[in-house]
Amino acid sequence: DKVYAKTGVTESAGYAPVKGTELWTVKLPGPVCAASRHITADDKAAITYQPSTKKYQGCSDIAAIDLDAGKKLWSKTVNVGDYPVNYQNVTVSQHTVALGDSNGGAAFDIDSGKPLWQPKPGEDCYDSGYGGGAKLVAVRSCGDSDNTQLSIQTIDPTSGKVLSEYK
Repeated sequence: DKVYAKTGVTESAGYAPVKGTELWTVKLPGPVCAASRHITADDKAAITYQPSTKKYQGCSDIAAIDLDAGKKLWSKTVNVGDYPVNYQNVTVSQHTVALGDSNGGAAFDIDSGKPLWQPKPGEDCYDSGYGGGAKLVAVRSCGDSDNTQLSIQTIDPTSGKVLSEYK
């Protein structure tokens, strides 16, 4: 209700909803790739972005933004082995930032940036995407490309524990 927030090429900006005047800008070192459609009750959101503008390096950086204060709370990168994971899917559920990719899902506490879960190398299954809001839902993919099995799971946003599953 206090801010209309949107992303630009290398920034996130907040505007007054009635007058349209700019309230704040959070500059980023590279292009924004994705932004959460959901926010926390205390107006925090998450984005993914590239670490620089020099060349396409993937969407490996994740940040939480306080939309009321107009500031970046933290920034993280997730690695599988020696390589950063490129996240195009980001959502928020309660106080959890969840990110999905074919390298595996990851989640962070939106307030502190503390990792809640991260991909494990060599897993046969991975969380390819998440849906947020009041509940956290994952699309889980298992098997190889010739024999893929999908399941939809409701997940506890803090622990990552599966609460329900539909195969």
